Amino acid sequence: LLRESIAEHKPHIDKLLKIGPQLAELSAQEGATVRQRYNEAERRYLNIKEEVKGRATALDEAVSQSVQVFAAKC
Repeated sequence: LLRESIAEHKPHIDKLLKIGPQLAELSAQEGATVRQRYNEAERRYLNIKEEVKGRATALDEAVSQSVQVFAAKC
């Protein structure tokens, strides 16, 4: 479910990364702030994506181990 949610947000992040630099160029005064915000959004997205990937791997391993333990007891 979390992986699906992350995948659903990817197009929005991609659009932000495409439009962000263009917006930053429009205003010298606000450009640095715009760059900072879209870079921060990308960083947070990638961190969340990696965290979910790690948790999914750990969950898959736990399920696999529990199946093995259950099968050994039967």
